[in-house]
Amino acid sequence: MHSQCIDMAYGTYATYSIMEYYKFFCCHCTIAASGCINYAAMMSRIASRAPDVRAMREQAQSEQQLLRFYHDTLPDVCPPTRDSVSVDQPSVDLLKHRCAWLLQQYTPASVAGDGNCLFRAVSLALFGHKSAYCQLRLLTAIEVLTHRAFYDTTSDQFYAPYSAGGVAQW
Repeated sequence: MHSQCIDMAYGTYATYSIMEYYKFFCCHCTIAASGCINYAAMMSRIASRAPDVRAMREQAQSEQQLLRFYHDTLPDVCPPTRDSVSVDQPSVDLLKHRCAWLLQQYTPASVAGDGNCLFRAVSLALFGHKSAYCQLRLLTAIEVLTHRAFYDTTSDQFYAPYSAGGVAQW
């Protein structure tokens, strides 16, 4: 930890140092050039621990503490407007022939198909922009890694409604 960069009281340091595997980075190491937390770097640190799921879980817990320390929050919920959505024309054409009634209430939005499309779509639907996709992806990874039993079909704590979706075993 760059203690000279972080003005942290000893009590706070003790709270954030309970687990020996917690790793912290000063704001100069955590904040991207854009001035926002570098979620991609956080994801990379978790991914670098693969395939060791225990190590990935520990890194996820460390990243979660880092988010808390820097008071990171999701943007305010603000649904998109028709003007802010790029219409996906192939989806419009398909819906015209299959479910035209959907087009009366909804507009199919275009998002980049780069492996982050689900998170971009959720970001657009919740916040009116796609830019929170990396934050959502990180929070999802932290959730799944830190609450494994909830998503693991072999666990007695598995959330049964997920079984219809074919959740993979760990």
